[in-house]
Amino acid sequence: MTELHHTTRAAPDQRRDLTARAIHVRAATVDEAQRSVEVILATETPAVVLDSRTWSVIDEVLRVDGADLPAQIPLLADHDRYSIESVRGSIRDLKRVGDTITGRAFFAADDDSLRAWAKVKDGHLTDVSAGYGVREFVDLAPGETRSVGGKAYTAGQRTLRISTKWTPREGSLVPIGADPAAKIREAGELAPSTASVTSVASLSDSTHRSELAAMTKDSAMKFDAWLAARGLALDSLSPAQRTALTADFDAEQTRAAALAPKPAAAPAAPVADSESARAAGIAQERDRVKAIRANGDGVDSAIVERAITDGWDVSRANAEFLAHIRAARQPAAKVEAVQIVADAADKFVRAAETALALRAGVKIIDPKLISEAATLRGAGMQDLARAACSVHGLDAPMAIGDLFKRAISTYSFPTALGNVLNRSIQQGYQDAASTLLQFAQRKEVKDFRQNKNIRMGRFGRPERVGRGGEIIHGTVGEEAENFQALTYGQRFTISREDFINDDLGLFTEVPMRLGSSMKMNIDDVGYKDVLSIATGLGPNMLSDGAALFSAARTDGANYFSGATTALSSASLSAAKQLLRKIKQSGREINITPTFILVPPELEQTAQELVNSTQIIISEAGSSTNATTRGNTNVHFNSLQVLVEPRLSAISATAWYVIASNLMAQSLAVSFLQGQDAPTVERRDPADVLGMGWFAYHDVGIDPIDWRGIVRSKGAA
Repeated sequence: MTELHHTTRAAPDQRRDLTARAIHVRAATVDEAQRSVEVILATETPAVVLDSRTWSVIDEVLRVDGADLPAQIPLLADHDRYSIESVRGSIRDLKRVGDTITGRAFFAADDDSLRAWAKVKDGHLTDVSAGYGVREFVDLAPGETRSVGGKAYTAGQRTLRISTKWTPREGSLVPIGADPAAKIREAGELAPSTASVTSVASLSDSTHRSELAAMTKDSAMKFDAWLAARGLALDSLSPAQRTALTADFDAEQTRAAALAPKPAAAPAAPVADSESARAAGIAQERDRVKAIRANGDGVDSAIVERAITDGWDVSRANAEFLAHIRAARQPAAKVEAVQIVADAADKFVRAAETALALRAGVKIIDPKLISEAATLRGAGMQDLARAACSVHGLDAPMAIGDLFKRAISTYSFPTALGNVLNRSIQQGYQDAASTLLQFAQRKEVKDFRQNKNIRMGRFGRPERVGRGGEIIHGTVGEEAENFQALTYGQRFTISREDFINDDLGLFTEVPMRLGSSMKMNIDDVGYKDVLSIATGLGPNMLSDGAALFSAARTDGANYFSGATTALSSASLSAAKQLLRKIKQSGREINITPTFILVPPELEQTAQELVNSTQIIISEAGSSTNATTRGNTNVHFNSLQVLVEPRLSAISATAWYVIASNLMAQSLAVSFLQGQDAPTVERRDPADVLGMGWFAYHDVGIDPIDWRGIVRSKGAA
């Protein structure tokens, strides 16, 4: 498993030749003098869309660095892009701010625009939708991982589309914003088939609606059933959305009719009539191309060619040309601070996530989040499922099994549960204790291959420079040890049975324990799989072939055994001396001890040695014959005691003195790409009706140097 974690958000509204997403108008940025207000047009947040080419739900990411930003785009009413009368102003100074694209909407001075401005300024009109067109993209198959533009992406259960070249085209004032459910993902600029585009674009708007409406009357599939099959509800659509989706429905019915069995053909018309009709069609197309080229004088040639090849009529081409001409001439406007406002689905996800997290014991500091979650604090899993269906405009079935099926098909319900699962796992991971991470060196690796820990051999002592000024060349040696990350994972599933049982304990207890288990696994591997090798002597080091703990190295010993090595004041002094006397390339480096690591059997002795201010010495014979000695404890506060129960399985008498990893290294903990916490991804089971997640941790523990640790066997 190497997939990267990803999240899914509300779906954008769709159009034939562009996609429209809800954008935010910041009322606090209203400038009455300029009749303008600040907007956020796009972010890199993934969105769920319905691709009309395959009629399947996919995920889409808009790369901010792939946006072709014009100087301005038109501000329209209800996405009406075919008449200059619908222009209410413009959105200018489009720019990238972090992972967002911002702009400022300016309103025109005509009566209709001023009325719209008044509604925005007074807070009556709050919904705005931004239209954009995609020119290039990369599709990732479900489960596929790929790097696009220097970033790693992983598709979930659906195809993931990374849009790498796209252009904001317009922003529209709408009475009701886009439905949060997935909408129709039109091909638009994504290389649609010539036949499908021409058949729609070659008709005038009125002819298109009237002819297709007539054909729809006899259609076997009704419009509301067509919507329901795609997870949409007729009463949840805005007028603009209904118009666009009706056109798509009509077009699909027309294509279906073309493929249906046809009655016996009527007698063929005379060849002369067919040739006449063909000639008339050619003449009409030439007139359209000629008019578009004439009207496109001074417009970017790429836009003119697109108008011709995509079959735009003259009125639509004129509207697009006018917008681009104005954009090229308009000066930039100032952009202020921005913020993102969530839609209804996002608000529900946030409230449900917070409510479940609080129940699971996750720490939530923001009082606003706590307040938003108040109504869901006592909700069960079934209550949350019904609420998620309501947010998406779907009926909540009375049958619990049917409710489960519908809820897991929404974006909000699985996302809310997945988010709180992730937060609970992270909380459990952070709260779990680890002794090994207190002294081990943290490493970041970019992949799963073995990496080399290069340690440069130190120079020898500098030589005195003689009268001749000659400086002797020193030599630098090199030592290397391997370290790498491995993957450890566990599966977590919510079945239909769990849902019917309304068992929220699965999200309030189990994830915490799973997160703790991920953290404890680091110490399991470090102590049980590394330090326990060769009955506690550890693995052989690549640099010299000796065991991790050895008493026979030229540069010093880091291991001693025998009856006098049981933990005591004298043996602790001996261990400190060993650590301080360790050399590198024959030169003392004076390593300072920082930790004493012991099994639970030696905890009391270690605490007494480190935390007592005096040592009581008992000697044989009378007090008059006793040797006078100091009783000050030289070990007081000199070390930090680490107690590790896993050491008991190796030896109940062995103990270790360890240096800070800033002074000298011993063990290394490697994290893939710096991700030190576990990753959670949704992976629904194929053999069980339910939702599933994988929690996995890319981590490895390896010895990278022997100089930072000393071991005492503790007994003969």
